[in-house]
This record gives sequence, C-alpha cells and structure tokens, in this order.
Amino acid sequence: MPRMTGKRAMLEQLIADGVQHVFGNPGTTEQGFMDVLQDYPQVQFMLALHEGVAVSMADAYARLTRRPAFVEVHIAPGLGNALGMMHNAAIGKTPLVVYAGQSPGRVLLQEPHLSGPLVDMARPICKWSAQIHHAHLSAAVEVTEPGRMVRVRGGGIGPGLPGSLGAQLARPDRKVVGVCSDGAAMYSISALWTAAHHKIPVTYVMLNNAAYRILKLNMVEYLGAAARGRRFVAMDLTDPELRFDRMAEAMGVHGRRVERPEDLGPALREAIAHDGPSLVDVAMESPVPLP
Repeated sequence: MPRMTGKRAMLEQLIADGVQHVFGNPGTTEQGFMDVLQDYPQVQFMLALHEGVAVSMADAYARLTRRPAFVEVHIAPGLGNALGMMHNAAIGKTPLVVYAGQSPGRVLLQEPHLSGPLVDMARPICKWSAQIHHAHLSAAVEVTEPGRMVRVRGGGIGPGLPGSLGAQLARPDRKVVGVCSDGAAMYSISALWTAAHHKIPVTYVMLNNAAYRILKLNMVEYLGAAARGRRFVAMDLTDPELRFDRMAEAMGVHGRRVERPEDLGPALREAIAHDGPSLVDVAMESPVPLP
C-alpha cells in the first residue's frame, strides 16, 4: 500500500473533520498544501491579502458555525502578521487551528530566509502550539452559542471587515450587515477585495467620523479641564479624507456615500438588496464635549 503524503493526509483529515473553508494567504513553504487543494474541490480556499484578515474571517466563521476553523499563514512573517487577531481569538476562546508552513528541518540550522521559531512565537497566545506532521481538529475548545450579533473580542482593532465575511460564510441563509468604524477598518481594508473576489454578499455600514474619536474622549478624560485650548495630535483622519465608497468601488465592492440622515435608510435598503458585496459610507459628525 503506497504511503500517503503529508499534504494529502492533512486534507483528508480536514475533510474528515468537516472543514469546508480554509482562510489564508499562501507562501512557498505551503506550496505543497496549496497545490493539492485543487484535488479536493469540497474545500474552498478563502484568499485574504493580509494574515490578520484571514484570522478575523475564521474567528467569526468559527463562532457562528460552532466548529473549529482552519487558517493557513506563511512561515514567520505571516504568523507574525496573524498574531494580533489570534490574540482576539484567544481572549474570546474561539476554536482556531492555525497552520504555518516551516522550512524543511534539515536546513533550519542554516537559518533560511523567513524562517523562525514558529512554535515559540505562537505559544503565548495559543492553547497548544507544536511542530507536527499530522493535524487533528477534535481537541479544539467548545464554542458558545452564537447569536444574531457578533461583537469584537480581545481589543485588537481591525477585525470588523473580515469578521463580517466570516459571519456571512457561516450564515449564507442570512444577510449579514457589518457595522465598522473608519479608523479600525484601515487595518484590514484589503478585506474588501476578498469580499469581491469571492463574491461574498455582505453589506458594510462604515461609520466615518474622520477621527479616532475614542482617543479624543480618552484624552479629554485624562486632561480634564486642561483639555480646553489643547490640540488632539494625530487623531484626525483628514487631509486627505477617507472615502470608503471610493475604496470599495476600486476593489470591486458596490459603494455609496451618505451625508444626510434622511438618505441612510434608502441607501441601506439598496445595499442589502444588491447582489454581491456592498458598502455604505456614512459621513458622521464627531463633536467631542469638553469640560
């Protein structure tokens, strides 16, 4: 009986565990895994343009399906990019299995380009971290009962755009509306391209107040009455303005700008009815009350 290769063993195990989506951004150390995916059409690779986007998609997907989600990242830099959103998943106890390709063991002592201590990098925020040749998902922790609203957990910013994609994949029978903020969205803006590329029919409502308003409020609390006459340094997202409707259109997502309250309802209904991903860029005033 011929021996099964590691890449096929991994895919066979994923299928046995009911995995239908792999979230990731590939590199050369995963080329065997990426190549064999075409032989398993029942598993769809959801291409993200940043590892944090891939993890956030998987996080929301796992929480709503109540099943572990599988993430692929590329060696040490890719794992490093993923760690921030893996922290959020760890805080929320989301069951994720993250696979990072490593350089061949026979050359690790030569410190090949992009290699690194992947196990040590992941261990502080993972329930279990190891360099292995066989993967099994059954040891993942149990997920809490999903509800109609999925909130960000953990404090790391940027999961709103990709998390909404994961939620839509997990609930294809429902229309998912992701309410996102402008500053945090820029951390994962490439998720718009992923939405268009995979034709994921999510709707985004972008709360665009052109500022890190929460930081301004915190500054006022810190300074108290002394805040009067002081500037908010590096807390405004202007010059140039962030036009998310235009960014969405540039990446293949239907975008619309709303600047008057009475236009929000019609714009949102239009976006939800759109056959594909859509975004409503809502211009908001951002007053900060001073003591």
